[in-house]
Amino acid sequence: MKNKLTLLLMAGAFLAMPALAQPAPDPNLPKFPTPAPAVDAQTSVINPPYADAPEYKPEPAAPQGDVHEFIMYSEDSKIYPGIVRVEGDLANKRDPYGNRIAAPAEQLSNPAAMSGMSGSISPNR
Repeated sequence: MKNKLTLLLMAGAFLAMPALAQPAPDPNLPKFPTPAPAVDAQTSVINPPYADAPEYKPEPAAPQGDVHEFIMYSEDSKIYPGIVRVEGDLANKRDPYGNRIAAPAEQLSNPAAMSGMSGSISPNR
């Protein structure tokens, strides 16, 4: 029985071979690389110079000015003294869903020096 099944499967695979074979390529088809198609409205090629996008053109109504970048240190601020996170068990507590458990800010952070880069624009007159 096992031999008959194997023989039947092999015969089916042998008979299916011509259906799975790739057809022979047509010798009349052009070989690659083919020449470029004629240029018309449907087969045009995009070449430089490209037109500028409208959003890159200067808008006369937009404010004009100079950009100044600077670093602000928390020691220089009267309002914001800076902050640093306190690492520990209280800061790492989570509920069963993985969310942080709220705790009083005094237990999670302390004042500390920090700096941040900022920028401003001064208008041209």
